[in-house]
Amino acid sequence: MRNFIGLVFVLAPFLLSAQDNGTNMSTYLSPYAGVTFQGVVNTKQTGTAHLRGNFNVFSTDFDLQVIVTGESASTMGYTYGFTYGSVWKKEGRKLNPGFEIDVFQNSSAHESKLSNPNTEVVANVVGPNRDSVLSLVGQYYGAGKHTFSNTMTMNSWNAAVNLTLSYDFSSKISVNGALGAGFTAVTLKNGVSLQSGPAPADPGFEATTDNGGGVVNHFNSQPNASDNLMFGLLRLGTKIELVENVALRIDARGMYMGESTFVFGSTVYTDHAPTDNWTYMIDKGITYAITVGLRVSL
Repeated sequence: MRNFIGLVFVLAPFLLSAQDNGTNMSTYLSPYAGVTFQGVVNTKQTGTAHLRGNFNVFSTDFDLQVIVTGESASTMGYTYGFTYGSVWKKEGRKLNPGFEIDVFQNSSAHESKLSNPNTEVVANVVGPNRDSVLSLVGQYYGAGKHTFSNTMTMNSWNAAVNLTLSYDFSSKISVNGALGAGFTAVTLKNGVSLQSGPAPADPGFEATTDNGGGVVNHFNSQPNASDNLMFGLLRLGTKIELVENVALRIDARGMYMGESTFVFGSTVYTDHAPTDNWTYMIDKGITYAITVGLRVSL
């Protein structure tokens, strides 16, 4: 946002000069599609399991507060959208400012591995054998022993406002750049969170009798979650005129987002301790994209 505000002040003289005599405003529409790349980002998952006496050998009720952290895997995805923009051109001027509204969707897979950096915390112990409970938790849920493997699909709808600068090398070829800010609505769909430790060797994840010995999805009561946040956008590209009023447009994009928080449902199985809703956090990061489209002058 600071960069966007700074760009407004830098480009303000250009935008004001666009009102001079001899300046023409041209508008365009540019549909595009491309591929995205998301690098490694930090992740964190928290929740509380309410272990009652019938779920342990000590007939003691207690809460297990789960805090696991990790990293997501690098993934590729796709993007598509359209840009509506205007450029203030003046005869003989090669550097021209402009303004855009950019609407697009991103979609990719999201995977992460997480483990507890510290021994999980026991709280609200009600019943005998407190020391035995703490010893058991230290044995099975000590630092690094509580591990999860998460998979889901990440989709986002995005809308940005950009300030642009274009430089004309000739009447047919130009380079352009844009800096903007906008809002994104991110949805994580079909979330699956499997406990890989402690877990039986077969199937390698915590299992349940509810589905015939299948794995436990800790997000099973609500596998979808969403969050809304702001982002910054940087774009660099080129425009090559193909025919009159139609040009090929190739862009490299960087989309910076801050930390996002998603709330999935609780774990609900007859043979699994009930849990609170799970909170899943994805740290700030940059999504890169290469897009190709057509720019049609209106």
